[in-house]
Amino acid sequence: MTGNEQRITVIDDNQTIVDTLVEFLNGKRFNCTGLYGIENINQLVKTQPDLVIVDLQMPNLTGYEILDLMKESVALSSVPAILITAMPVTADQVPYANKVLQKPFDLMALYDVVAGLLKEIT
Repeated sequence: MTGNEQRITVIDDNQTIVDTLVEFLNGKRFNCTGLYGIENINQLVKTQPDLVIVDLQMPNLTGYEILDLMKESVALSSVPAILITAMPVTADQVPYANKVLQKPFDLMALYDVVAGLLKEIT
């Protein structure tokens, strides 16, 4: 699977963050979709992601809740996830996240994590 065939879904309630990450990752030849928070897991399932980037603190479903629902979903249980947050959280505190990135983060650092996780699944 080449970069532009790999689907990434970014979920955050901050439109600027979603737009920035989608534009950056599409510029790196990924097929990236943004969701401004979600109310149910079916919204995520419809994007058929190969990787999910999700914010921790959001109204409706939090990042923790989304990760829990992903692990319970047949369609999403094997999809890797990156949790982004301004909170002091580590990956070992979030068992379903493959990686935690503290905001603010460098876009190239995000790219390195995304590329590494997607390389592991192809």
